[in-house]
Amino acid sequence: MIQRQIKQLARALGRLLGLSTVECNVGAALDELDRAYKDILGTPRTLLDRVDDKSVDMMLGRVEKLDAYAWLLDKEAELRETRGEQATAALLRERASRVALAADRMRKPDPAH
Repeated sequence: MIQRQIKQLARALGRLLGLSTVECNVGAALDELDRAYKDILGTPRTLLDRVDDKSVDMMLGRVEKLDAYAWLLDKEAELRETRGEQATAALLRERASRVALAADRMRKPDPAH
């Protein structure tokens, strides 16, 4: 399951990088990103946008999905910045940071340390 998600994430990254840097078509890259939210997380982005952080943690429920969500939010922030949408990008990065912190809290501490 985790390996499959990593492969999906890698494919999404390749598509995003190809669309956003080679073709400079940010709109198409954002469309691809919307598909990646659903394909990778199993939850539409529009739903994730409507709920608070605690609800996102419960909905996604796994560290791997929270990590993927934080990554997707960060990539979207990069794309939004290229369109001059700094305020939106800042909000996306803030949420990405909160989601990444939630993922860190979900991880079990290493008993060797």
